Amino acid sequence: MLKLKYILLLFVLSLPTVNAQKTSLRDKIKYITDSTPGNVGVCFISDHGDTVNVNATEEFPLMSVMKFHQALAVCDFLNTNNISLDSLFEITSHELNQQTYSPMLEKYPYGGTLSIRQLLDYSLIISDNNASNILYNRVVNVHEVNRFAHELINEIDTAASFHILYSEETMGRDVGKARENWTTPLAAARLMSVLYSKRNDNQYLWNAMSQCNTGQNRIPHYISEEDVTIVHKTGTGGTLPDGTVFAVNDLACVILPDGRHYFLSVFVSDARCEFAKCEEVIADISKLVYDYMTE
Repeated sequence: MLKLKYILLLFVLSLPTVNAQKTSLRDKIKYITDSTPGNVGVCFISDHGDTVNVNATEEFPLMSVMKFHQALAVCDFLNTNNISLDSLFEITSHELNQQTYSPMLEKYPYGGTLSIRQLLDYSLIISDNNASNILYNRVVNVHEVNRFAHELINEIDTAASFHILYSEETMGRDVGKARENWTTPLAAARLMSVLYSKRNDNQYLWNAMSQCNTGQNRIPHYISEEDVTIVHKTGTGGTLPDGTVFAVNDLACVILPDGRHYFLSVFVSDARCEFAKCEEVIADISKLVYDYMTE
């Protein structure tokens, strides 16, 4: 009984230290966000319940982070209808936009035969816009993706919100519509937590996003050599005519070598600085969170 009281006493005495560390982390993150000439939103959620939010319920352009939402809906549709990831599509040249960001054009400039798995790989790992558009047109449409992803997080946190109205194809025709595909950093982090909780049921998606090779100067930049697993999805907007960087985003689940994990979303928009500075902001915040989790 005395031992139990001693353990409880130590726990209570440790609470002020834990709270002080979390406050210190928030202050450090807020210093970066306040010093950035643009809008920055951050949501950090640890596996033991710590959360740090800075502008986490503000709206930010999703950009290609929405390909994560899309992939969740596509995989659910395949599972529900007993359709294999290896099902094949004949892709015609008319389905390919030669002017958009699309590494798959190097191998398939005039179309070809691709599996759903290949299209998802292109979309998730290298953020291919053509692959995403084909999946929207052939598997689940934008409205179905929006509905399904909302169902996944509304039960967890009704304050977590986002809206997906347009595909990459539509945004490519009218860049202004990119603002109408938005998320809060809180909603993004919550959705990543859903994937983590269901990773054993959706191993394809989990493994594919752990191979994401875009945005290596963002969340992974200072922690990728620390023997961690980083499951993430990036989003990138262009530079506006006045030099403002439209959007630079990253959303991740980071798993530490000891098995502990955390979720982190950092969204930067309308930044009046160099693109590299926006990525540095995300990388610096990522390092602060990693240090907090490993101190």
